Amino acid sequence: MKANRCLDFSQKLYLLLSQFCLAFINTSTAQVLFEELNTPKLHPRTFHLSPNQEFQVISQVLCEGLPCPEYTILQDHPYFIQQRSYQAFTFLRLTPPLNCKLKLVLEEGQRRLTNYIKGSNDREQIYSPTLPLLIEVEHTGSKSTNPWCVMTFAAEFYIPHYWGMIAAPKEFYQEFRSFPDKLRVYVHTFNGNVEDDLLMEIELFRRNLESLGLCYIKTKFYIVFTTS
Repeated sequence: MKANRCLDFSQKLYLLLSQFCLAFINTSTAQVLFEELNTPKLHPRTFHLSPNQEFQVISQVLCEGLPCPEYTILQDHPYFIQQRSYQAFTFLRLTPPLNCKLKLVLEEGQRRLTNYIKGSNDREQIYSPTLPLLIEVEHTGSKSTNPWCVMTFAAEFYIPHYWGMIAAPKEFYQEFRSFPDKLRVYVHTFNGNVEDDLLMEIELFRRNLESLGLCYIKTKFYIVFTTS
């Protein structure tokens, strides 16, 4: 029997599903990000930009020039899979994990985010918009026959470091999520209806990663909305 080489690696890497439209917009371009388990040999990029120049170009396209987590593209894999390394960043959780209800979490997360930056906080402070809106997805181990109900969904949004000590929200409990420096992820981008196509795209992404021999954390991944 062939051994699973992915079990031999102590360093793990996430998958990220990153979407460029808000939750209530059905047709969209989306990215899926999983965390990596191994550290493969990197190949050079095909154009000559410094990491900072490359991020500036990307942030203008994907983040509309708004503050968003900084990352470096490490490698472009077949099947349009991209490998990235993120700098340390922080998110504020907008909703608690909810089973089955991705669309509800997206809509409620966006509503709370909009209210918060418009002054629904203990200082009534107005904040400028940031990107992205992040959905953390975690498999529960449930035996449900409904594929949406084997996962929980929680919404979070990006907090730039220069905001310092932010105002406490009024509508929800203040809970921060800090991601470590040099967080390595695989990214998959797709177009389609979120509710109709997301599950199929996740499975396609998983199959492609496994066919390439790339190891990743299978129990948790992220969907990122990067259009304001």
